[in-house]
Amino acid sequence: MSLTIAAETGTTLYFGRNGQAGKTLLEGWAHPEEHHHWNDGFEASLDVRLAIPPSAALQLTVEVRPHLGPGLTRQDVTLYFNGFRLGFWRLERLDGYTLSAEIEPEFWLKRDGIAWGKCTWHLPNSTMPSTLARTEDNRLLGLCFQSFGLGPLPLKGRR
Repeated sequence: MSLTIAAETGTTLYFGRNGQAGKTLLEGWAHPEEHHHWNDGFEASLDVRLAIPPSAALQLTVEVRPHLGPGLTRQDVTLYFNGFRLGFWRLERLDGYTLSAEIEPEFWLKRDGIAWGKCTWHLPNSTMPSTLARTEDNRLLGLCFQSFGLGPLPLKGRR
C-alpha cells in the first residue's frame, strides 16, 4: 500500500490505529497501538509517493522514542532512502527525538510521472522486551514511531 503525499505544502502523517501512516507501511512493523507503531525486527520500511517529482531537496522528519531498558542503553538508527544512506543517530535516552534528513531530488525513482521512495530504518539494537523484563512480549523493538513528515527544507538548510 502507499499514500500520495503533497510535499509542496508539507505533510505530516501520524502513526497508530487511527493514523494515516499505517497506509504507507511495508515490512518490519508491529500491530498499531493507540498513537504509535513500533518496528518489529531489525529493519522497518515505508512507501512514499509524490504526485509531482521534486525539483529540490525535501526534508524528511520522524518523531520517535527508543526502546531502552536494563542492559539496553542505546538504539542505533540508520536511515536509507531507495538505498541511499540519509543519516545515522545514536539514541541514548528515553525522551522523544525528532530525526531529520534531506532527500535529494535524484534519490527518487520516477515512474509514470510519480516519484517513489522507500524509507528503511536499520535498527540493529532491536530487542525483545521479554529479555529485559518479566513480560510475554517477543517483538523485536527498537523505535516507537509517532509521526512522519515530508516537506520543503527550512530556509537555513536551502542551497
